[in-house]
Amino acid sequence: MAGQGTEPGKGSEARRRTQADGVTVSCVIPTYNYGRYVAAAVESVLAVLREGDQCIVVDDGSTDDTRQRLGKPRIRGGGGVEYVYQPNAGPGAARNAGARLAKGDYLYFLDADDKVIAEGFRKLRAVVERHEGVGMVFGNHITVTGGAKRRAGRPAVLTADRERNFVDCVIRRRFSIRQGALLIRRDLASAYPYREDLRASEGQPVHAWLLANEQALAIPDPVLEFAMHEDSVRHQLEGYAEVVERLPDIIFDRNKLPAPLLKWKRRFRCNQLLSLFRAQYLAGERQ
Repeated sequence: MAGQGTEPGKGSEARRRTQADGVTVSCVIPTYNYGRYVAAAVESVLAVLREGDQCIVVDDGSTDDTRQRLGKPRIRGGGGVEYVYQPNAGPGAARNAGARLAKGDYLYFLDADDKVIAEGFRKLRAVVERHEGVGMVFGNHITVTGGAKRRAGRPAVLTADRERNFVDCVIRRRFSIRQGALLIRRDLASAYPYREDLRASEGQPVHAWLLANEQALAIPDPVLEFAMHEDSVRHQLEGYAEVVERLPDIIFDRNKLPAPLLKWKRRFRCNQLLSLFRAQYLAGERQ
């Protein structure tokens, strides 16, 4: 495990716990018409949560059987799930809504079609219990394609140089940070909220800002089973061109990033355009 940055800043009284007390976690699962997946995601979370933790499902205006599937006795009896329904406003709005309801010391965001890897999650929690007040701790992920093919991501290697960590992740793409593979200190949710005007890649600015500004730690262990299926691929492509156009201005906001990092904006934009080209080419959108 590699560390980054200086000592954590002072936080709320809830974070000034002894190691014996442990930390509490609020898991937020945003979902939209993923009823066929969400129960499995919830069950994977309930298997690792402890007393004092939360599991919050934010239903972002689903029109399928999401509510009914979450009403199964095996779900209700697994530690309790807080179900919240809101009119469809997008994944960023759903994540922010869940963060506002959270009471835990740390936030854990899991997409409704993914699953937690229990051993990796326990190691994440152990890290934040050893490093009081750390801003973000994240691990690796395993991409599961078509429910069968499995491929591990590239583990992150962090240093004490925050600019280098930012560049390695955001610009050079030597590692990636996935939703469902990280814990974020709850009080940082208001400082780095999800952009509610993005319908895809809404986590990318948050992860970039945290790397650039807060103490971050990484473990090599996989924490997340990241699902790739027809629905997820289709959703990634919808509006992707608009996201690519807007992300550089959003991430490289002078109010969010230290001034020395702003010089990487042009390089980031070029990388985004190449990614868009690749995605459209593979999807057969040759025009």
